[in-house]
Amino acid sequence: TLGSSALGTSPILGYLIFGALLGPHGLDVFANAKADVELGDFGILFLLFSEGLEVTTPRLRKLSNYLPLGFAQISLTTGVITAAILLGAPQFLDKVLPLDEGFID
Repeated sequence: TLGSSALGTSPILGYLIFGALLGPHGLDVFANAKADVELGDFGILFLLFSEGLEVTTPRLRKLSNYLPLGFAQISLTTGVITAAILLGAPQFLDKVLPLDEGFID
């Protein structure tokens, strides 16, 4: 918590980073990989919950300015993937996006 207060972030974020360093993709201190994933999911859920408690109404209004950008990103991504599928690029998409064998004829 000393590092997180010095950086001005939530202590939960520090716990998640420390857990990632000790986990199976870091120093591999723990032996139970399934428990590591479940604890990591719980940590992220707890981080999102605690950050949601700290959101004020003015901050939420300020963040709503970015809503059109989010809609544009989702629409553009959906359009590009749909166009690639409809224009017959399953060979290219198979390398980037895993598709089911029976999905495209």
